[in-house]
Amino acid sequence: MIELRYEDVMNYVQHLVGEGDELQTWVHAKSEALSDHGVVPIDSTRGRFLELIARLRSPRRVLEIGSGAGYSALWIMKGIGKAGLLEAIEIDPTVAEQLKLNHENQVEEEGLDTSWAGVIDSQKIERPL
Repeated sequence: MIELRYEDVMNYVQHLVGEGDELQTWVHAKSEALSDHGVVPIDSTRGRFLELIARLRSPRRVLEIGSGAGYSALWIMKGIGKAGLLEAIEIDPTVAEQLKLNHENQVEEEGLDTSWAGVIDSQKIERPL
């Protein structure tokens, strides 16, 4: 009997889905560099899953709370395409700045500007005392 371990299955699936395009790889690296700010990027397997859900549901609007540097947002936007709208909320100002920069690069590389509503300024969100 063959024993399958979770790691073996994940490695196989990872091999099938790949790492994503150059921009996604770049944003993933930027996300990992922000680990001291609490950013924990998903892997490309989960990213493809987000893309698939977005394609199947065809949402007009998506709100991502805790967007980090925008790695998962890239996968979601790939799924919703130019017809959809993505709004991202990131509370950490340093991470939000990287998210904005990553979005600018994404506009240049992918041309998906119409699917991005922008980063909501977390400083304007009221917080309970």
